[in-house]
Amino acid sequence: MKKFCKQSSLLLALAMIGSSLVLAAGEKPARPGSPENVALAAPSDPAALDAVSDTGLLSALGPIPPGPTTRPTPADIESLKKFLGQNAPNHSRVMRLAEITSDAAFWTREVQRYHAYQSTDQVFPELAKIRLKRLKYEDDLLPLVIRIRRNPARIDDIRPQIHQIVQDLENNKIEEQKWRVGQLKSMIDDSQKKLDAEEHDRDKLVEDRTNRILERARKPRAFEANRPDQSPGNDDLPPTTNPTKVK
Repeated sequence: MKKFCKQSSLLLALAMIGSSLVLAAGEKPARPGSPENVALAAPSDPAALDAVSDTGLLSALGPIPPGPTTRPTPADIESLKKFLGQNAPNHSRVMRLAEITSDAAFWTREVQRYHAYQSTDQVFPELAKIRLKRLKYEDDLLPLVIRIRRNPARIDDIRPQIHQIVQDLENNKIEEQKWRVGQLKSMIDDSQKKLDAEEHDRDKLVEDRTNRILERARKPRAFEANRPDQSPGNDDLPPTTNPTKVK
Protein backbone atom coordinates (compact mmCIF):
# COMPACT_ATOMS: atom_id res chain seq x y z
CA MET A 1 0.00 0.00 0.00
CA LYS A 2 2.86 2.35 0.88
CA LYS A 3 4.53 1.64 -2.46
CA PHE A 4 1.24 2.25 -4.26
CA CYS A 5 0.89 5.68 -2.61
CA LYS A 6 4.47 6.62 -3.41
CA GLN A 7 4.06 5.73 -7.10
CA SER A 8 0.80 7.64 -7.23
CA SER A 9 2.49 10.71 -5.71
CA LEU A 10 5.30 10.51 -8.23
CA LEU A 11 2.97 10.28 -11.20
CA LEU A 12 0.85 13.11 -9.86
CA ALA A 13 3.98 15.21 -9.67
CA LEU A 14 4.77 14.36 -13.29
CA ALA A 15 1.30 15.53 -14.22
CA MET A 16 1.82 18.84 -12.37
CA ILE A 17 5.09 19.48 -14.20
CA GLY A 18 3.44 18.62 -17.48
CA SER A 19 0.70 21.15 -16.76
CA SER A 20 3.19 23.91 -16.00
CA LEU A 21 5.14 23.16 -19.19
CA VAL A 22 1.96 23.18 -21.24
CA LEU A 23 0.90 26.51 -19.75
CA ALA A 24 4.33 27.96 -20.42
CA ALA A 25 3.87 27.07 -24.07
CA GLY A 26 0.52 28.85 -24.18
CA GLU A 27 -1.56 25.69 -24.39
CA LYS A 28 -4.88 25.12 -22.74
CA PRO A 29 -4.44 22.89 -19.66
CA ALA A 30 -6.39 19.67 -19.35
CA ARG A 31 -9.33 19.73 -16.94
CA PRO A 32 -8.76 18.05 -13.56
CA GLY A 33 -10.08 14.52 -13.75
CA SER A 34 -10.05 14.50 -17.54
CA PRO A 35 -8.94 11.31 -19.34
CA GLU A 36 -5.52 12.91 -19.99
CA ASN A 37 -4.81 13.50 -16.30
CA VAL A 38 -6.28 10.18 -15.21
CA ALA A 39 -4.09 8.31 -17.69
CA LEU A 40 -0.94 10.17 -16.56
CA ALA A 41 -1.64 9.69 -12.88
CA ALA A 42 -2.34 5.96 -13.15
CA PRO A 43 0.01 4.12 -10.75
CA SER A 44 0.50 1.39 -13.35
CA ASP A 45 2.31 3.79 -15.70
CA PRO A 46 5.79 2.15 -15.87
CA ALA A 47 7.36 4.53 -18.40
CA ALA A 48 6.89 7.59 -16.21
CA LEU A 49 8.30 5.78 -13.18
CA ASP A 50 11.28 4.57 -15.18
CA ALA A 51 12.06 8.17 -16.12
CA VAL A 52 12.80 9.15 -12.53
CA SER A 53 13.03 6.40 -9.95
CA ASP A 54 13.54 2.89 -11.33
CA THR A 55 16.54 3.74 -13.50
CA GLY A 56 18.11 6.04 -10.93
CA LEU A 57 17.94 9.81 -10.94
CA LEU A 58 21.66 10.18 -11.66
CA SER A 59 22.16 7.08 -13.82
CA ALA A 60 23.52 9.32 -16.59
CA LEU A 61 26.49 10.15 -14.37
CA GLY A 62 27.77 6.59 -14.38
CA PRO A 63 27.43 3.36 -12.43
CA ILE A 64 27.28 2.99 -8.67
CA PRO A 65 30.67 1.73 -7.48
CA PRO A 66 30.79 -1.68 -5.80
CA GLY A 67 31.43 -2.00 -2.10
CA PRO A 68 29.69 -1.35 1.21
CA THR A 69 27.14 1.43 1.43
CA THR A 70 26.73 4.00 4.18
CA ARG A 71 23.68 6.03 5.06
CA PRO A 72 24.05 9.56 3.64
CA THR A 73 24.30 12.50 5.99
CA PRO A 74 21.95 15.52 5.78
CA ALA A 75 24.87 17.48 4.31
CA ASP A 76 25.28 14.84 1.57
CA ILE A 77 21.60 15.08 0.67
CA GLU A 78 21.61 18.89 0.61
CA SER A 79 24.67 18.86 -1.64
CA LEU A 80 22.93 16.49 -4.04
CA LYS A 81 19.74 18.58 -4.03
CA LYS A 82 21.75 21.67 -4.95
CA PHE A 83 23.51 19.78 -7.73
CA LEU A 84 20.20 18.55 -9.14
CA GLY A 85 18.64 21.99 -8.97
CA GLN A 86 21.50 23.40 -11.01
CA ASN A 87 21.91 20.61 -13.56
CA ALA A 88 18.63 18.63 -13.71
CA PRO A 89 15.83 21.05 -12.73
CA ASN A 90 13.01 18.96 -14.24
CA HIS A 91 13.99 15.83 -12.35
CA SER A 92 14.59 17.90 -9.25
CA ARG A 93 11.06 19.27 -9.36
CA VAL A 94 9.55 15.81 -9.81
CA MET A 95 11.58 14.59 -6.86
CA ARG A 96 10.31 17.38 -4.61
CA LEU A 97 6.65 17.13 -5.64
CA ALA A 98 6.62 13.35 -5.32
CA GLU A 99 8.06 13.58 -1.80
CA ILE A 100 10.64 11.01 -2.79
CA THR A 101 12.92 12.54 -0.15
CA SER A 102 11.45 10.13 2.41
CA ASP A 103 12.87 7.13 0.57
CA ALA A 104 16.10 6.26 2.40
CA ALA A 105 17.13 3.64 -0.17
CA PHE A 106 16.75 6.19 -2.95
CA TRP A 107 19.04 8.70 -1.23
CA THR A 108 21.60 6.07 -0.30
CA ARG A 109 21.84 4.94 -3.92
CA GLU A 110 21.91 8.37 -5.53
CA VAL A 111 24.30 9.98 -3.01
CA GLN A 112 26.69 7.10 -3.57
CA ARG A 113 26.47 7.63 -7.33
CA TYR A 114 26.96 11.39 -6.87
CA HIS A 115 30.08 10.81 -4.75
CA ALA A 116 31.43 8.53 -7.48
CA TYR A 117 30.82 11.31 -10.01
CA GLN A 118 32.67 13.80 -7.78
CA SER A 119 35.63 11.43 -7.59
CA THR A 120 35.57 11.07 -11.37
CA ASP A 121 35.57 14.85 -11.71
CA GLN A 122 38.73 15.08 -9.62
CA VAL A 123 40.64 12.35 -11.47
CA PHE A 124 39.14 12.53 -14.99
CA PRO A 125 37.46 15.95 -15.40
CA GLU A 126 36.92 15.44 -19.13
CA LEU A 127 34.91 12.28 -18.50
CA ALA A 128 32.90 14.05 -15.79
CA LYS A 129 31.97 16.82 -18.25
CA ILE A 130 30.79 14.28 -20.80
CA ARG A 131 28.54 12.58 -18.23
CA LEU A 132 27.20 15.88 -16.95
CA LYS A 133 26.08 16.75 -20.47
CA ARG A 134 24.31 13.38 -20.61
CA LEU A 135 22.42 14.18 -17.42
CA LYS A 136 21.22 17.46 -18.90
CA TYR A 137 20.06 15.75 -22.09
CA GLU A 138 18.09 13.24 -20.01
CA ASP A 139 16.57 16.11 -18.06
CA ASP A 140 15.49 17.83 -21.29
CA LEU A 141 13.83 14.60 -22.39
CA LEU A 142 11.60 14.28 -19.32
CA PRO A 143 9.12 17.13 -20.02
CA LEU A 144 8.71 15.99 -23.63
CA VAL A 145 7.72 12.51 -22.47
CA ILE A 146 5.26 14.06 -20.03
CA ARG A 147 3.67 16.12 -22.79
CA ILE A 148 3.10 13.03 -24.91
CA ARG A 149 1.67 11.20 -21.91
CA ARG A 150 -0.80 14.03 -21.44
CA ASN A 151 -1.66 14.37 -25.10
CA PRO A 152 -0.65 11.41 -27.34
CA ALA A 153 -1.99 13.27 -30.36
CA ARG A 154 1.10 15.52 -30.17
CA ILE A 155 3.55 12.69 -30.86
CA ASP A 156 4.25 13.87 -34.40
CA ASP A 157 4.86 17.43 -33.21
CA ILE A 158 7.21 16.41 -30.40
CA ARG A 159 9.03 13.61 -32.21
CA PRO A 160 11.63 15.94 -33.88
CA GLN A 161 12.62 17.33 -30.46
CA ILE A 162 12.93 13.86 -28.95
CA HIS A 163 14.83 12.68 -32.01
CA GLN A 164 17.34 15.51 -31.60
CA ILE A 165 17.88 14.77 -27.90
CA VAL A 166 18.30 11.05 -28.59
CA GLN A 167 20.84 11.95 -31.25
CA ASP A 168 22.67 14.13 -28.72
CA LEU A 169 22.62 11.24 -26.24
CA GLU A 170 24.06 8.83 -28.79
CA ASN A 171 26.76 11.34 -29.74
CA ASN A 172 27.50 11.74 -26.06
CA LYS A 173 27.83 7.97 -25.64
CA ILE A 174 30.23 7.83 -28.60
CA GLU A 175 32.18 10.75 -27.14
CA GLU A 176 32.72 8.81 -23.90
CA GLN A 177 33.76 5.70 -25.82
CA LYS A 178 36.30 7.76 -27.78
CA TRP A 179 37.64 9.14 -24.52
CA ARG A 180 38.00 5.62 -23.12
CA VAL A 181 39.78 4.38 -26.25
CA GLY A 182 42.11 7.38 -26.05
CA GLN A 183 42.96 6.51 -22.44
CA LEU A 184 43.66 2.89 -23.41
CA LYS A 185 45.86 4.00 -26.31
CA SER A 186 47.79 6.27 -23.99
CA MET A 187 48.34 3.43 -21.52
CA ILE A 188 49.48 1.12 -24.33
CA ASP A 189 51.87 3.78 -25.67
CA ASP A 190 53.40 4.27 -22.21
CA SER A 191 53.75 0.52 -21.73
CA GLN A 192 55.35 0.16 -25.16
CA LYS A 193 57.88 2.89 -24.35
CA LYS A 194 58.83 1.13 -21.09
CA LEU A 195 59.14 -2.19 -22.93
CA ASP A 196 61.35 -0.66 -25.65
CA ALA A 197 63.58 0.94 -23.02
CA GLU A 198 63.94 -2.33 -21.11
CA GLU A 199 64.81 -4.26 -24.26
CA HIS A 200 67.33 -1.59 -25.24
CA ASP A 201 69.03 -1.66 -21.83
CA ARG A 202 68.66 -5.41 -21.25
CA ASP A 203 72.40 -6.20 -21.01
CA LYS A 204 73.03 -3.27 -18.71
CA LEU A 205 70.10 -4.23 -16.46
CA VAL A 206 71.40 -7.80 -16.19
CA GLU A 207 74.90 -6.58 -15.34
CA ASP A 208 73.65 -4.08 -12.75
CA ARG A 209 71.53 -6.65 -10.95
CA THR A 210 74.32 -9.21 -10.97
CA ASN A 211 76.64 -6.67 -9.35
CA ARG A 212 74.06 -5.82 -6.67
CA ILE A 213 73.61 -9.49 -5.77
CA LEU A 214 77.37 -10.01 -5.50
CA GLU A 215 77.78 -6.85 -3.45
CA ARG A 216 75.19 -7.99 -0.93
CA ALA A 217 76.78 -11.43 -0.79
CA ARG A 218 80.17 -9.90 0.17
CA LYS A 219 78.61 -7.98 3.05
CA PRO A 220 76.89 -10.39 5.46
CA ARG A 221 74.42 -8.93 7.88
CA ALA A 222 75.28 -8.51 11.55
CA PHE A 223 73.45 -11.62 12.75
CA GLU A 224 75.43 -13.69 10.25
CA ALA A 225 78.86 -12.61 11.55
CA ASN A 226 79.30 -15.49 14.05
CA ARG A 227 77.44 -18.21 12.17
CA PRO A 228 79.30 -21.54 12.08
CA ASP A 229 78.63 -21.98 8.38
CA GLN A 230 80.72 -18.85 7.68
CA SER A 231 83.92 -20.45 9.01
CA PRO A 232 86.69 -21.46 6.58
CA GLY A 233 85.99 -24.68 4.82
CA ASN A 234 82.21 -24.32 4.98
CA ASP A 235 81.75 -22.22 1.85
CA ASP A 236 79.56 -24.82 0.17
CA LEU A 237 77.18 -25.32 3.12
CA PRO A 238 73.64 -23.93 2.82
CA PRO A 239 72.88 -21.01 5.16
CA THR A 240 71.44 -21.87 8.54
CA THR A 241 67.68 -21.63 8.96
CA ASN A 242 67.86 -20.48 12.61
CA PRO A 243 70.56 -17.83 12.89
CA THR A 244 71.57 -16.83 16.40
CA LYS A 245 71.30 -13.20 17.39
CA VAL A 246 74.51 -11.33 18.16
CA LYS A 247 74.55 -10.20 21.81
